[in-house]
Amino acid sequence: MANLRAGRNLFIRAAMHNPAMIRRILLGLLAVFAITTAEAAQTPEARYAAALAVLEAKCGDDCGFGVDESNPEEVKALDALWDATQDWTLAFLESNPGIALEPLKTELLNRHPPTFQSPSIAPDWVTSLADDLYAFSTRWDQIGTAFLVGKRNGRWTVLWDVRKTDTRHFPVLNAWRTDHGGGACRDDDLGYACGSLSGGIFPLKPDAEGKLRFGLGGTYAQGGGFTFTKQISFWRWDGKNAEPLLAHTYQQYIEDSQASVPDTPSRIVVRVKDKFKSVGVCCAGRQLNWTFRILPDRIEDQGKKPLYPEADAVDAVYAALQDHRSAEGAATPAALSFMGRNLPDGLGNFVTRRSGSGATVCLSSDAFESFFVRFRLVRRGGKFFIAKAERVAGDLDQHCSRQKGE
Repeated sequence: MANLRAGRNLFIRAAMHNPAMIRRILLGLLAVFAITTAEAAQTPEARYAAALAVLEAKCGDDCGFGVDESNPEEVKALDALWDATQDWTLAFLESNPGIALEPLKTELLNRHPPTFQSPSIAPDWVTSLADDLYAFSTRWDQIGTAFLVGKRNGRWTVLWDVRKTDTRHFPVLNAWRTDHGGGACRDDDLGYACGSLSGGIFPLKPDAEGKLRFGLGGTYAQGGGFTFTKQISFWRWDGKNAEPLLAHTYQQYIEDSQASVPDTPSRIVVRVKDKFKSVGVCCAGRQLNWTFRILPDRIEDQGKKPLYPEADAVDAVYAALQDHRSAEGAATPAALSFMGRNLPDGLGNFVTRRSGSGATVCLSSDAFESFFVRFRLVRRGGKFFIAKAERVAGDLDQHCSRQKGE
């Protein structure tokens, strides 16, 4: 200890007689402080906050629906936001070696405030596609992104980023890019190739070669309403690249988001909202199930099937009559004559009740002031045939409500 004190005193006395030494020492300390400060400023959290500040200053509340790609500063800031989230994710995995999927989900959830308006650098969803291969997604307001993280040479790294996808075969995937958030993109009438989107990744069965496959579901940003535009895409992962196999968009009513047929490892079914031809229908509209089969050699689009083909049968006849086309063979002559005298118009509502091999369909319309029309249908040649059509006084919901479970 005495030697240390002697050395310190010798150093102080020497420095007092050597101002140049003092300057060098102070400059060295300042350099160390500057480097430390610069490194702290470049943490993912600091970069996320800086990018968020730019976005909020540039476009305010409108940013939540998508940045204006004609403004390079907004696009750059959004990219910086997602880059910071990815870097934070890598750092978190490195500092929590061996963390299992469920604890990881809990950790991410705990880092998110209860309201989506309050942004968080942490991803808001994760699923596992294989050992040491995670799929993450996150969002800021209604703008989202997705990416895969895996190990390379023993360290976690981003292996795939939806922003950098080859979209030549499926232009709607451009909606995930930061430079397709609206503004000029929408002015060019590129439709659903313009974002923004938020959503998440879900695993699928591997293909016949053992290559991993996954799905990506997203919801387009919008200001309000109960009908949403959604996107679903299917991908194959070969260990280096993610190749899009299919990509589609569709409409969905808010109450139908969880109403799909249960998925299985070999089947994905989404509920779709469509329009009737003869009359406008509020809310759920014409409901269909869109089925995709996950086959060993491909993803097969099996098309959309209506939940209520009975209502479609009535709608098809009315659409033919409105267009002055023949509907012969779809209904009895008496029913066709009645329907020709009672055409729907404006808004309406279909209600279907099933019984045995037949069904009852009721239709209200702005054109029917104090009544609704009730149809009796039977199966004929594998299709629904209108056997009877009649007026019914009163309220449709009271006299023609759906059966429980329909």
